[in-house]
Amino acid sequence: MSREPGSSFEDVIQSGAKRILTSGGAKSALEGAAVLAELIEAAGERIVIVPGAGINAANIEQVVRRARAREFHSGLSTALPYWSMDYKKLEEEVRKLGERLAQINDTQTAPE
Repeated sequence: MSREPGSSFEDVIQSGAKRILTSGGAKSALEGAAVLAELIEAAGERIVIVPGAGINAANIEQVVRRARAREFHSGLSTALPYWSMDYKKLEEEVRKLGERLAQINDTQTAPE
């Protein structure tokens, strides 16, 4: 984490990077959602802020609502440790995350 996030943020944009993967300086994206929302607003169309850290099917909706991001990163380590060889569990967690994202998308794109 940078000691001067504002100047570092602009430096990354000036470098030509397309995305910044961040938790908003918190232990998890959910905990850093307020900062993520500020970064997303400040970024505008210049760079994509990608929330990551602790995102899973159980909390993705809260992260979407609070951070207002359009892209997300999930290693699913909160649901399945990295060292696990339980591929069935991994497939199940990916499926659940996909289903939640589809539900969120349907809710956001439904005509009023």
